Amino acid sequence: MGETQQRVQVLFDDDLLKSLDAECKKQGMNRSEFIRSAVEQRISSNSAEQGLDTILKMLRKVLQDELNPQFNRLAKMQAKTTKAAATAMYMQLVTVSALGLDGRDSLKSAEEKAVGYLTNKES
Repeated sequence: MGETQQRVQVLFDDDLLKSLDAECKKQGMNRSEFIRSAVEQRISSNSAEQGLDTILKMLRKVLQDELNPQFNRLAKMQAKTTKAAATAMYMQLVTVSALGLDGRDSLKSAEEKAVGYLTNKES
């Protein structure tokens, strides 16, 4: 390694020490090598997770900045469509009433037909 190393004392309970020794034997490492390797892997893993978190935050921001105008545009289009549908329905009710018919019956009948159509279309 060539770097100055510091001695660190770590306490383990008996079960953990037995598990550590068994793992060291499987890996063909002494305790110091194994613990050093485990700490390096943990630090590297944490750094990678932090990097991914940063990337995910940036990606969310970019997507939000790109998609929000589209969502707003669609919401405005939906509002205009709803207004146009309401206007058309009102005009139809006025026309039906002018013909001397009950607009509520016509509306209920049209609604039932529309629900039936949509239900059959989904099947």
